Amino acid sequence: MLPEFLQSSYARYKADTNTFATWLLETANKCGYEPTLSATVPPVNKSKRKGKPDGSNEHPIQYSATTKDLQKFAEVIAGSSLNVPRSVLTIAKRAIKLRKTVTSWFLGRGDIANNKRHAHFITALEQICENLEWKTTEPSKPDAKQPQSAPEAHDDDADADRFLNKFAVLTVEEPEDIPETRSAPAESKKIVKVTVVEDDNEAADSYLGHLFFKTLCLLQDLENMRKFISITWSEYRDRKIDLMNAAVVTDNALQLAQDMVKEVEADWLATRTSQKDDIQNLVYNLAVIRRGISAAPSTEIGLPYNKNMADVADWCYVPTRVLLDAFANVLQDNHQPVFKKGYFGTYNPKADRARMSVGQKFNEDKIILLSILPEFCMFDTFKFKTPTSDAITKGLVEFSGNKKVTLWLCFASQVFLDIHHIMRHSTLGAFGDLRMSGLRIQKIIDEYLKLSKTHPQPKF
Repeated sequence: MLPEFLQSSYARYKADTNTFATWLLETANKCGYEPTLSATVPPVNKSKRKGKPDGSNEHPIQYSATTKDLQKFAEVIAGSSLNVPRSVLTIAKRAIKLRKTVTSWFLGRGDIANNKRHAHFITALEQICENLEWKTTEPSKPDAKQPQSAPEAHDDDADADRFLNKFAVLTVEEPEDIPETRSAPAESKKIVKVTVVEDDNEAADSYLGHLFFKTLCLLQDLENMRKFISITWSEYRDRKIDLMNAAVVTDNALQLAQDMVKEVEADWLATRTSQKDDIQNLVYNLAVIRRGISAAPSTEIGLPYNKNMADVADWCYVPTRVLLDAFANVLQDNHQPVFKKGYFGTYNPKADRARMSVGQKFNEDKIILLSILPEFCMFDTFKFKTPTSDAITKGLVEFSGNKKVTLWLCFASQVFLDIHHIMRHSTLGAFGDLRMSGLRIQKIIDEYLKLSKTHPQPKF
């Protein structure tokens, strides 16, 4: 199981901001500042083994800190004589960089003034870093003769990772000059964790809000997964890796993506009053508004969306959603849909996809996807049972039954299309490798059984 901050960029962002906030609280406490934060003690888990003592250190106290709280902590630290480790500011700057990068890309080619606007929390975090920058401890110089090299940024990230693990849970000392603490039990130290609470009301625009940023992080993570899967299958096509590696990597990535999508969709369902629009359309429509481009589809080239918004549409998996929605409309109970070959055109595997226009690429995807979807419907129509199933097959078979188009299903369908485009000159090559693997396994079993007959049978 991967750590949470490695599963998604948003989880990493939250880990960075919470760790930075926890350090601010711990350091301000060392300076004699008494925070007035609301604390929540987690309930005791009864499933813990009985022999373990139930001390205050066993269950961290959860503090919730607002932007103003963090600013106050930073003021106390800036006025003290304590130094600030460089790795601390690296963590904060990494969170700032992620949020600004994702939001700026989403705004795209809008006016520069809007691109410079970000959430109030990030603006405050930048100010805190500026106030603490001059107190940063300089790293030790290993060799004065050696010049500074490019991997310095990478070293900063490594230092931040080590700091992240070290300060995941911090010990905060209570002030000793309080009379009540002397008569109290020995609880001079308490394990605390700080969670940053970002107020969406502080953001002037919805696209700068907390939940929307989490959604943009999800789409960016899916894009990175999609690129990695494409690279993996390109390596398989070039015989650098075998089929098993490519298949396992793809299936694990799709399962991880499914968990990430479910989390974000649950957050939207909990806050949204209307469920008409899905996440993909919400992001796409807002991008259209922010860029000042018409939402009218480019029907002259066969696109169901504006060709000038093709980058965002592809990023939100709008093309595959349109195709899946259209296919869902023809699905009927106890009925097997049949694809009419040549109805949308003829697929040419020898064509150079890199030279195709946006409309031609969409039409090619339409031919490939709509021709294969009826095959997956056969599993549901005729109740086929398989010993095991990959994530793409399982998702499309479930779709043929419930007709629900989700963001993850659109992502999985796009991955399927990407793999098809990579293997377009030898789409049956993977099946041939799978067949040869099966034949080799069968041969090994037959040889073993043949050899075992020449040896005496065990007496047990």
